[in-house]
Amino acid sequence: MLEVEKWLDERHILAVVFGLDTLARTGGKFFDGALETLEMFRKTEIRMGLIAYENIGWVNFMLDLGVGKFDHIEIVNPFGDRGPQDWRNAFGALKIWPQNGIVVGDNLPEDIHEIGVRYSVCVSRNGEIHRAKTGHEGTINIGSVACVTSALLVAGRLRNKVMVK
Repeated sequence: MLEVEKWLDERHILAVVFGLDTLARTGGKFFDGALETLEMFRKTEIRMGLIAYENIGWVNFMLDLGVGKFDHIEIVNPFGDRGPQDWRNAFGALKIWPQNGIVVGDNLPEDIHEIGVRYSVCVSRNGEIHRAKTGHEGTINIGSVACVTSALLVAGRLRNKVMVK
């Protein structure tokens, strides 16, 4: 067991916002480790948000399947322009400044850090290179959503009161 206590108070990380496509594929199958990753964050005091470039029916379907409870869900027109403003809106609804949050997605905008986000995790879906990765120094590139918490721990960006195996 490794005690997770690396989230330094001076970093003031208060929220994590996930992209729905990072957690599940079309058809409702969750990526390996997605539900466990969400559960780990739920055991913390971190506020959780979800961004979905999907219609409301699909989002409700995924919530019913077990994606679980979020403090805010930002539903964005799947046919509109995607950009950092979607993430900024999610942080605004969570009442958290973007610099006090982490974004986790598989298709992060190249300019995500322009809204103030300091840390992001770009997930290649289960090891597949799905979309372009951002090259910002605050971005961690990983191969699976199951690695989000361990990547943050290694980077020293997470504090927590729970135990992780």
